[in-house]
Amino acid sequence: MGNLNSIFKKKHEERVPAEELQDVRVMQDDIDELTGKPSARKATQKPMESSDKALVGNPFLGGDEGAAKDAEPLKTPRIVPNDVPAPAIPKSTSKKVPMTTANRLIVAVVSVLFLAVVSVGSYLFFFGNANQPAQDVTQTTPTLPDVATNPTNLPDVTSVPNDTGQVFSVTNPNYFQIDIESLSSNPAGIVTILGDTDSKIRTMAPTVPVKFLVRDINNNPVAFSRFAYLLGLKLPADMLSDINENFSLYFSLDTGVVKRAIVLDVKDSGALKPIVAKNEPSLPSMFGQLLYAKGQTVPVSATFHDGVFGSLATRYTNIDLASKLSFDNGFSGTQWIIGTSMDSFHSVLGQIVREQSQNGSK
Repeated sequence: MGNLNSIFKKKHEERVPAEELQDVRVMQDDIDELTGKPSARKATQKPMESSDKALVGNPFLGGDEGAAKDAEPLKTPRIVPNDVPAPAIPKSTSKKVPMTTANRLIVAVVSVLFLAVVSVGSYLFFFGNANQPAQDVTQTTPTLPDVATNPTNLPDVTSVPNDTGQVFSVTNPNYFQIDIESLSSNPAGIVTILGDTDSKIRTMAPTVPVKFLVRDINNNPVAFSRFAYLLGLKLPADMLSDINENFSLYFSLDTGVVKRAIVLDVKDSGALKPIVAKNEPSLPSMFGQLLYAKGQTVPVSATFHDGVFGSLATRYTNIDLASKLSFDNGFSGTQWIIGTSMDSFHSVLGQIVREQSQNGSK
């Protein structure tokens, strides 16, 4: 019996290769696996080159025949000596993010805007400075032409520069302020203000007439009839009734002496001229408190002569030949102009004619 078993065993082992025999699973293997014992049969078998090969071909253990065919034997790991230097690690390990189409569009738009701003700024800097006229170091005052022969060819007052620190403006009207509610608003008080203005004009030394508008302390216009009453001017009632409320004062420096002038708006120059002619001898004394400095002697009755300013007829009388004081007057449109010297009167009258011409051309 023993011989038969050995023969059977020998024949069995001859027909089944050893590498295939180790893959055969018997009941004893299941019992050993459940009890946790090591398999006595497989302990004597030659170990596999890889534990994964034990699964190959076994559908119960997740093996795959195809994988067994493609599996390669494990290679012996390469042993690197300790004295071999480690490979250098790159300094930059950041990963470049690819630029999307939107990002490219944003970059392009920003670049175009930047170039546009730089171009505009460069143009304004270079061409703006190139076209800017050079500033004059010194300022010159235009010379007044002979207005008596050519009243329309006059310098524009607004073109005359107003130097820094000047008391009054020569380009815009100034305010001649009085407190009509105060006790100082009497002839003596207003005469004092007129004298103070003369002193400032003399110090200022303007080359053109300086214009003033009479205002109260609240900058409200003062009507001429009210101003004449406060100053004590003795004007006929029919003359006052034909004069409007609007008027302006002018101060000019003529041969070192301040000369005053007044421009009155009239309602009807045709109706006022006969009244003026009737009261002509008394006109200097009627306006004396306003037009002449304190202490100046003015004749009660004066003799007038014909004058001319361009094409305008004027009337005048001499008050003081030494100081070249006179009483000159004339009409231009609906304005009655009165001055106290020939030169200052012509200067103010020429300015009025020019303003009327400019207003008529608008």
